[in-house]
Amino acid sequence: MTGILSSASYIQNREILYAQESKEAALQSIHRRDDGHLPGLAKRVWELLETPHTIASLSRVVATEYDVEPAECTDDIKTSLTRLYREELIQLSPDT
Repeated sequence: MTGILSSASYIQNREILYAQESKEAALQSIHRRDDGHLPGLAKRVWELLETPHTIASLSRVVATEYDVEPAECTDDIKTSLTRLYREELIQLSPDT
């Protein structure tokens, strides 16, 4: 897959979750390279993906937390998801 699918659900890569060192390295990588418009967005998206989420559901949660409209953060969420997916920190949810 080359891009993030709008209708798909994503979840954290389970292999990362089971290796504490890998999880810590992943979080450090996310923190160092968080280039989203909203501060800390990539890390927050990754944390939310402990359970399956779509772009729309992530946008609703993040919009509430950052006090913005969902449409205002959708592009940043797509950017974060794309990067997290390319770095194999997230995967398609089995629900998809």
